[in-house]
Amino acid sequence: MKKGKNYQFFFINKQNKRLNKKNFVFARNFQENVALCKDKSSWFFIDTNMQKVFSLPKETVYADSFFEGMAVIAFKNQGSIVYGYIDKKGKIVITPQYKQVGHFSEGLAVVMDNSGKYGYIDKEGIIQIPSKYTL
Repeated sequence: MKKGKNYQFFFINKQNKRLNKKNFVFARNFQENVALCKDKSSWFFIDTNMQKVFSLPKETVYADSFFEGMAVIAFKNQGSIVYGYIDKKGKIVITPQYKQVGHFSEGLAVVMDNSGKYGYIDKEGIIQIPSKYTL
């Protein structure tokens, strides 16, 4: 991946050949065979053939790469940003509700609840380690 003119993003192969025809305004590296991209109007994931796999909801204000089949997604809710998770089909599996979240690792992800305390949830959104920790 290289930044192009005016901070536009595009992908190249090992022979330095450009792979995507249009620039993206944002792109992440490939993770779990998909890459997060954003054009002027929407967020979406592409596969290694540069084909769109799925688009994210229009209310998306932030997203991140996949880890253990789950990716962070964020929406604006009453002036605040709330975070949740989607699966590899683009389905919201953990409703955006947290102030901060981390990537999944060994089946768990750290989350900060509305009280500002941290705990861990599993891939179904079930609290496995209660939110009682602060930094």
